Amino acid sequence: SDWARGRQQCGTGGQRASTVAAASAEFNDVNTGVPVNFTWEALKKNKFFAPGGTIDVELAEYVMTVVGTVIVMPAEDSSPGKVTPFVGDGGSTLITALLDGTGSQTISVLKCDTTDKCLNPTSETRTISPSAAIRPKVRAMVVAIAGKVVTDQPLSAAEQGLLQMVTIPLYKILTVQAAYSRGGQAGDVDSLVEMASLSLMFAITDQLIGEVGKSKSTFQRGDAESIKLWSDNVENVRSGLRQREQLVNQRGQTLLTWIQSTQFFERQIQANLTPSLSASLDWSRAVSGRGSF
Repeated sequence: SDWARGRQQCGTGGQRASTVAAASAEFNDVNTGVPVNFTWEALKKNKFFAPGGTIDVELAEYVMTVVGTVIVMPAEDSSPGKVTPFVGDGGSTLITALLDGTGSQTISVLKCDTTDKCLNPTSETRTISPSAAIRPKVRAMVVAIAGKVVTDQPLSAAEQGLLQMVTIPLYKILTVQAAYSRGGQAGDVDSLVEMASLSLMFAITDQLIGEVGKSKSTFQRGDAESIKLWSDNVENVRSGLRQREQLVNQRGQTLLTWIQSTQFFERQIQANLTPSLSASLDWSRAVSGRGSF
């Protein structure tokens, strides 16, 4: 039968590589014969890390260093293929460096061989400038979004990506605060930025676990231990983020304060909104589905 002939040709028949090469790139996400770096591919699809489709290589390399990755080289005609886990460093020092930068301190970072596939990353010692870290980027976006709420301007792709990833109702908080202060500066921006940054990191780890989970059925028995090493490290990263989140929550009630004040402000201003702020508040309800009140 055609099925039996195809199985033989792609198995011992020596036509596996030519068959994979002839497949459309449109189906690379589900083609188990295509090499993949799971963390890199997940970050390339993310609007925060790849606004406009161009990945922020430096920031993405830092994230991959923290959470690690799994690189799958599928079997070819003359090789059995392999799965290589890169166990990340989920310690508090590296998480702090990723969020805030390192200043003059150097750290070991995974550096990609190519920005397209990143199938052979190597270790490189470097510093992380504050401008390249996550929290300053989130802060700049929060300030920009707050301004656009007031002026009724469209959000950039990266700003939209941030709103879609974080689990706190960020846009709604900024809309209500702007309306209550009549376009003035929002309240405790530092706490909001800290919570948004941590929420972003949680979302990234969730996304990576999901990406690897979808492909587990294609792994061989020998790959299971490799995948477990990686997944255990991702959970260690999440544990480190939780510890940092607890410290944040102890400083000034953070997210709870924001939610409570937002609920109060929303009730106070509901009947006194300008048309543009009213439209922004309506849209905020639509985009805050995961974290709505």
